[in-house]
Amino acid sequence: MTKIHHLSDNIRHYRRAKDLTQEQLAEAMGVTVGAVSKWESGLTIPDLGLIIELAALFETSVDTLLGYELHKGGVADTLEDMNRLWEERQFDEAIRAAERALVRFPNSFSIVYGAAMIYHMNFTPRTAIRAAELFHRAEELIDQNRDPKVSLSTIRDRIAESYIRMEKYERALELLKENNADGSKNALIGLILARWLKRPEEALIYLSDALGRCLTELSRMSMGYANAYESLGRHGDALAMALWQESLTAGLILPTGNSTCTKLRAAYASAAAQMAAEMGDEDIARTHLRRAVEIARGFDAAPDYSMKHIRFYHGSEESVAFDDCGETAMEAVRNSLNAEGAEARALLARLWEECAAE
Repeated sequence: MTKIHHLSDNIRHYRRAKDLTQEQLAEAMGVTVGAVSKWESGLTIPDLGLIIELAALFETSVDTLLGYELHKGGVADTLEDMNRLWEERQFDEAIRAAERALVRFPNSFSIVYGAAMIYHMNFTPRTAIRAAELFHRAEELIDQNRDPKVSLSTIRDRIAESYIRMEKYERALELLKENNADGSKNALIGLILARWLKRPEEALIYLSDALGRCLTELSRMSMGYANAYESLGRHGDALAMALWQESLTAGLILPTGNSTCTKLRAAYASAAAQMAAEMGDEDIARTHLRRAVEIARGFDAAPDYSMKHIRFYHGSEESVAFDDCGETAMEAVRNSLNAEGAEARALLARLWEECAAE
């Protein structure tokens, strides 16, 4: 079933949406103002070539401009069918469906980007070439995008990944560096340099920066998990998350001296003590808090916020890490003891006095 609107109404609607006068539209299309006026009044209709040009100018499909709203077979349904075929692992049919969709909706960002992703997920050099072509086309149509998960930056990341599959490593590297204002591409840049371009010294610089960023994200993620689990009453899961983060951080501490990882490890051990207290397990809470205090005292005796004692770090040793746990490691431990229940707070207060006095 289809619903048909007047072409004249649509031309007027899209012209106004583009903030164009009739004179400006006439100039853009190479026709007279009178011709545009007749289109919008319904006295005449543009020929097929002009309709295609109008659809491109208005950044819509010819079907939409003509006024056909397909209850089945529109952009949304077409995308759904393409993705369904892919999810069912009917890869060849998904690609054929994508190409058919591109013929019908050549100026639809959703279709072009969706088709590009189907080729991109095929993981072959041949499909990577087509994926890159479509991603470049998606760049041109980005103003239509309404998906908050997709941006010009993410499209360029996909293009770089396509170049990698085509073994055009230098081009991929160039594009990633151009699109790396926030340093979020450092891990992939490091991988390309190390694995394919065999430039290990340069790779280690990018990988070291990526490591620092990863640690920050992991810290936020793990503490977010712990807080969410705590609010849900899943204290065992919260405890496990705090201990996992402490173990991960401990593996990055070199025996040659303290680093910000040492201080963070103390805070994670303290968080584990809090979770155990909320579970009502005094012995486990004491064990974790005693370890937290011991680590914190070791750090405060010789605090060092440089990166030189962090395992796998190969950047500038003068780089300094910052945290918001507290001015000292002992303060960080104390700040981590934020139990919600009155019994847990009382237990932690008593254990803090006991462990701090040892």
